[in-house]
Amino acid sequence: MFSSNSNDWQVSLHFNDSQLKRCTIDWRGNEVSAVSIDAEQLRMPFPSKFDSFIQSINSMEGGYAEGDGSYGVVGQGGEWKICGNIYENLDAIQYVELLGQCPNDQLASFIELLGCDISQCIIQNLQGGFFQTFDQFTESRR
Repeated sequence: MFSSNSNDWQVSLHFNDSQLKRCTIDWRGNEVSAVSIDAEQLRMPFPSKFDSFIQSINSMEGGYAEGDGSYGVVGQGGEWKICGNIYENLDAIQYVELLGQCPNDQLASFIELLGCDISQCIIQNLQGGFFQTFDQFTESRR
């Protein structure tokens, strides 16, 4: 199901509409741009409702989502794939686990399905335990 390709992402997406303090950390011997964030800043759910998000994924070409929150989206010709789980509470999406990889514009479109602008989405690197903005995340992948 999930490739062990070292370029694959293992991240979670969180909603945040507050000001963030930018910082630099050392991760695996590299200087990485990140943000300092606390649990209180991650409390708000994404604006999109769970059922609406599931329907949006199922209406995408190459997209499939289950009522239990698992989803997958495959790019044309299988060039890329993302999959994971949506975690909800009372139809509100608390956060989204995302594995795989896709082009930056596809990631931006995916985030917009959550009912927010990319500037309101914080990406947590699950292996490193640090948080980044969309721009920091995509810039570090170039």
